[in-house]
Amino acid sequence: MAKFCKNCGAYISENDAFCTDCGKSTLKTCPKCREQLTAHSKFCPNCGYEIKSSRLPIIIAALAVIAIVAAIAIFPITITSMQEVQVDTFSFNIPNNFEEDLASTIDENDNGIITKSKCWNDSTDFIQIEVLYSKNSRINLENANMEGRAENLFGYDGYYNEFSDAYSFSFVDNNKLCTVYTSNQDLLTEIELV
Repeated sequence: MAKFCKNCGAYISENDAFCTDCGKSTLKTCPKCREQLTAHSKFCPNCGYEIKSSRLPIIIAALAVIAIVAAIAIFPITITSMQEVQVDTFSFNIPNNFEEDLASTIDENDNGIITKSKCWNDSTDFIQIEVLYSKNSRINLENANMEGRAENLFGYDGYYNEFSDAYSFSFVDNNKLCTVYTSNQDLLTEIELV
């Protein structure tokens, strides 16, 4: 069985009594009387000294656990839980820390154009979901005159836009135009269509 010198780390064969790199003895000796020991000796055959196994692996493991616990305390792992919200027939999962802003809710029918919109806020960001449709006309991406960059998000082809204070993605499903606005670009990828 191969082993390594405890002094310099060089490879030594099982039968070598001395390291060929640094000359240090590779044999286990009694720390009290320096009598040569077998690899599995628990007591020195010369003086009876109890040979204790190295506690280094235990110390290293304990230090590793302390380091992990300290890292978690300093940099806590945040798992964002989600809440399901609904605007008209569309359901989305949004981060749980957002609260609905009831004052921003819109539910209108203006000459057959139906608009439903809800907004959620946390301490720094907002999410707004708006649904537009008409019972009298058909809406698709072509006739909705959408602007922006063609993207696929939430499993739909649609259009992504950047504004000075918001980001949006718009898509059409079942004759309804749905637009998701966020104040933070990363929120668009966190939100999930249910």
